[in-house]
Amino acid sequence: MTHKAMMKELMGQRASVAVLLHSPKPSPGYYLVERVYGQDPRVKDQNGDIVQGLQPLDLVPGLEVYGQHEISELTRDRAKLAGILKRFVGDDDQENVEMDGIRARLRESRGGISEKRRKIGELDEALAALPGLREKLKRLQATSLIARAEEKTAVQAEARLLEKVAGTISDVDSQIKELRPPQKVADPVMPAETDQKLPNRTTLEPLQKIAQDLNDALLTASDTLTRAYEKAAADLETIRENWEPLRDAASRRFEDVKAELREEGYDPEEYVSLDDQVARLEPKQQASPDLPAAA
Repeated sequence: MTHKAMMKELMGQRASVAVLLHSPKPSPGYYLVERVYGQDPRVKDQNGDIVQGLQPLDLVPGLEVYGQHEISELTRDRAKLAGILKRFVGDDDQENVEMDGIRARLRESRGGISEKRRKIGELDEALAALPGLREKLKRLQATSLIARAEEKTAVQAEARLLEKVAGTISDVDSQIKELRPPQKVADPVMPAETDQKLPNRTTLEPLQKIAQDLNDALLTASDTLTRAYEKAAADLETIRENWEPLRDAASRRFEDVKAELREEGYDPEEYVSLDDQVARLEPKQQASPDLPAAA
C-alpha cells in the first residue's frame, strides 16, 4: 500500500490534522500547522495569523519520522543514537569554527610533513650509497691519481663554495617574498561606524596603529633584506666572472693529465666524479646520524 493510499484509508477525505510546534531559536515562539487531507498545509503564528510562504519544514528542517521497529534498532546503535541526541542538544557554533580552523591547520601540516618525508627519503637513498663511494674513492686515492688530479678536485671544491653561497642568497630571496606585506597601508581593523556600532570604539581605536606599526616594520625589514640580497647577488656574480676563466684554464690542464692517466690504465673522470659526490654528501650526513662516519 502506498503512502497516499494509507493516508486516505486512515483519515478519509475531510479529515484534518493540527500540530503545535515550539521553536526555541532564535527567539521562542509557537506555530500551529494545520492540514486538511488533500490540501496544502497552513502555518499560523502564535497570534493565529497565517504566515504566507512559510512551510512546516522551514520550522523543523531535517525532520525524520521513526517507527517502532526503527526506534528499537536505534537503541542498539550507539553512533546513530548519539547523532539523533545531538540534534536536540544543538551545535556550538564557536566550537565548530575552532574545529574548522584546527582541521585546516592539520591539513596544512599534513602536507608539509608529506613533503619533508619525501625529501628525507631522497636524502636517505642518496646517503645509503655513501659508504660504497667512500671505499671506492679510498682505493683510487692510493694510486697516483690523487696528486695528479689535485688541481681539478680543488677547483670543484671552489665550485661547491660558490653554489653554497648562491643557495643562501636564493633562500633570502624566498624569505623576502614571504615577509613583504601586500600593501604599505595595513588593512582597516575597526569597522566603520555606519557598519557596526561598538560601545568601546574609543578604547579600541589604537588597534589600528598596532597593525600599521607591524606592517611598517615588515616593509622596513623587507626593504633592508632586498638591498642586502641585491648587493650579495651582484658581488657573487662579479666573483663568478673572475673565477670562471681560472676554472676553465684548470680544466684545460686536466685534459692533458687525463690522456696520460688513461695510458696508464686509470679512469681520471671517475675519480673526479667520486671525489665530488662524496664531498657533496658528507655534509648532509648530519641529517642521518645512523650512517657510518668517515674513517
